Amino acid sequence: MSDKATVFYYSATGRANMIRLTLAAGGIEFEDNCATFPPSEEIKETWLTLGKNTTTNVPMLVMP
Repeated sequence: MSDKATVFYYSATGRANMIRLTLAAGGIEFEDNCATFPPSEEIKETWLTLGKNTTTNVPMLVMP
């Protein structure tokens, strides 16, 4: 993974916007890993692997 925080969500503000705003307000650098809607099977598999549960796991914040 990256040495920065990473936000996983769709390419929209939606539910991940508060995460993005909080990171920015805290001066924490982050990568915005956006997917189109609907996400591809490969992206869904990545989210399931990272989140470790049976939902799509987004929005998701991964800290270094």
